[in-house]
Amino acid sequence: MKRLGIFVFYDKAGIVDDYVVYLLQKMEGYLDHLTIVCNGQVTGEGKKRLMKFSSDIHIRENTGYDAMAYKLALTDYLGWDAVLRYEEVLLFNDTFFGPVYPLSELFSKMDARQCDFWGLTYHARAYDYFYGTNDILPAHVHTYFSAYRRPVLESRAFQDYWDQFDATEWFFSDVVRHEQFFTKYLEDAGFHWSTYIDAAEYNSKEPGSNFNHYYYIAYELVSRYRCPFIKRKNFVIKNMSMQAGNMGEDTANALHFIGSETGYDTNMIWGNILRLYNVAEIKNALHLDYIIPWEDAQGCSGLPHTLFRTTAVAAHLYYEELLASCIQYLKQVPEDIYLCVTTSKKTVKDEVAGVFHAMGRRNFEVRLVPNRGRDMGALLVGCVDLFRDFEYVCFVHDKKTKASVGPATVGKSFFYNLWENTLKSRTYIAQILTLFDREPRLGFLTVPPPIHAEFFGSVGLEWHNDFDNTVQLAEKLGLKANFSPDIPCFALGNAFWCRADALAPLAGYGFGYGDLPNEPLPLDGALNHALERIYPYVAQSQGYYSGCVMNTGYASLQNTNLYYFLSGVLSKIRAQQMVTDYPSVFESDILSYCMGKQNVLIYGAGTNGIKTSNILSQNGIPAKGFVVSDDQPKQQEKNGYPVYRLSDIPFGREEVGIVVSVAYTRDRREILSNLRQKGFQDYYLA
Repeated sequence: MKRLGIFVFYDKAGIVDDYVVYLLQKMEGYLDHLTIVCNGQVTGEGKKRLMKFSSDIHIRENTGYDAMAYKLALTDYLGWDAVLRYEEVLLFNDTFFGPVYPLSELFSKMDARQCDFWGLTYHARAYDYFYGTNDILPAHVHTYFSAYRRPVLESRAFQDYWDQFDATEWFFSDVVRHEQFFTKYLEDAGFHWSTYIDAAEYNSKEPGSNFNHYYYIAYELVSRYRCPFIKRKNFVIKNMSMQAGNMGEDTANALHFIGSETGYDTNMIWGNILRLYNVAEIKNALHLDYIIPWEDAQGCSGLPHTLFRTTAVAAHLYYEELLASCIQYLKQVPEDIYLCVTTSKKTVKDEVAGVFHAMGRRNFEVRLVPNRGRDMGALLVGCVDLFRDFEYVCFVHDKKTKASVGPATVGKSFFYNLWENTLKSRTYIAQILTLFDREPRLGFLTVPPPIHAEFFGSVGLEWHNDFDNTVQLAEKLGLKANFSPDIPCFALGNAFWCRADALAPLAGYGFGYGDLPNEPLPLDGALNHALERIYPYVAQSQGYYSGCVMNTGYASLQNTNLYYFLSGVLSKIRAQQMVTDYPSVFESDILSYCMGKQNVLIYGAGTNGIKTSNILSQNGIPAKGFVVSDDQPKQQEKNGYPVYRLSDIPFGREEVGIVVSVAYTRDRREILSNLRQKGFQDYYLA
């Protein structure tokens, strides 16, 4: 079959990663001609990589997304006369990884299929999940990989659709409308479609029970249905609150399957997502919490001595009353691992040295260091040479709460977290090193953030006031990482295991004791607080992913506490409203705020705002319109409601309640500031 391929490429930095090159290499044998459309920029090196597969490359402004790129390729860059020289046109983009199976399986099967157009996967008819309405979307072929045959290409319906198509002024939510309705449009024109994958067992006659297969059953698609591709979005935004309501387990399973059961190099996946996305998003999507056994068990007793000899454990000890407990943990460090203890007190130095000399341990030293910067100074100044001399480094320090700050048990539990999850036992240490050896892209493992006592109030506020300082520190270090104030950091406590290379930019920066603050530290904003939060982003910049590590006993404790906390919070909420699932917690709260308001306006006319307007409408509380900031383009209406700029709100300040429904924390901060400046005091942050 003579086939034309139209490939749409987009990267915010214009970089053509290895997975794109691999995809185009594998597609070459199935395309007679390839047209490449680059939305936005492409680097010089990137263009050279693309030119290996086609000289027909077009670089355009990134307006209208993939749909507009497909349109321009068909109508302008090629034209219908050129398009009609082919029996089939394949439209595909760079939003997926693969192929993980030979493409001969895909094309031989679909070449024999009797249909007018086809795709890789499809979405069964469903309620409008994008805008949260009860409108039923028709079944539709996903457009990230779809093909159209000559009867369709020659039709007036197909050509008219694309000739008239203009998405240059569309938002992403509008572009989705193309995918959701294009299949039905061609069906109505008399054409028949099919897909390579038909996981019909997961479909339901009830529209509310249907979901996006490539997003929620990625593992089954790859392992059981031999789908050659996996969508990239699976690796960054999976969570159990989304439409299909699962636990998000399938992406990690799919990645493991691809790495162990196919010939696809998963380094191409890691290379792309670590460059593009926030490392905490990746951790959450792949649930990178490692639960490691600490007791000797069959298969766990063989200690990897070769790994031990490339490993250093550093411990900073300050509190003499905690010394005995620390020494018990330090005794778990195998002899072949280099042990370096730092302290600012000669009495502590002498006692530690005496204990280990008495044990006959040779592979250790105790360093006397200034107390400037506490544990951070000990690590980045007093022990910085360990990152040069060893392949793996563990760091831990003592911790307590002063009586004037809170009960001693608060610090005691924090101490337990730090030490239990770094140096629990010889077997535990061996298992951690084996994990690093087995996972070459793993760079950093932190202990879990504390959630007890007053730390419970910090859940969801992990950045505190340290986000800007952390970003500024990243700029000083020259990191290539992705920060967001809306995505909590997860490295807190300054106790960890790492691959030394993962933290090389930090170790090599050249911190001195003069860079670090004296005691007492401020609650937030100090360099020390930025340093403990930045570790995973340093590792990301080095091409490594990060996670949390816990021993099995601590994980059991953590799970029990988390469920207890969640149960308590939900019991409190249920006293005021009904809770059915995670989103319902927030929907009911919005309704409670809006009930009885004379005029309700929704600040934000994007996807979040439209969903909020639909929630209100479905519950008999129609909004009076949307509000946008004064610097936004003027719009007449959205979703059937008028759109007002902030300065043009037609209601008095005492007559209106405003629901702020935008996605990003920084946008919300600016909006709240603008509302206050304009004198609006009655608002709700959705």
